[in-house]
Amino acid sequence: ELGVTGILLVHGDQFLQLLEGDPEQLDFVVDTIAGDPRHCDMRVILDRTVARPSFPHWSMAALPAGDGAEDATVQARDFVARSLDPDGIAGEALVEDLAALRARLKADAVA
Repeated sequence: ELGVTGILLVHGDQFLQLLEGDPEQLDFVVDTIAGDPRHCDMRVILDRTVARPSFPHWSMAALPAGDGAEDATVQARDFVARSLDPDGIAGEALVEDLAALRARLKADAVA
């Protein structure tokens, strides 16, 4: 295991992924993703060091933000659709929104 955590949101053929972990491991994972021919137009929106991860216990949470989903997943789908607008992406705000989405998902899982 690489010790990389994060979240992966899927909307149709678009993906939004936040990765957290050791910088060397993250470089390896990002290089692997970028080198995979199944991926195109990959961009790193934000690269920063954080004091503590937002998704420390999620080895990789995948949220299928697809049609017909309920509650938090619908919120995730709408979030991804808005976030993947190339003109509207702001790294820091995106991280804050993902953390808020995680909190909503945890609250829905407990309810």
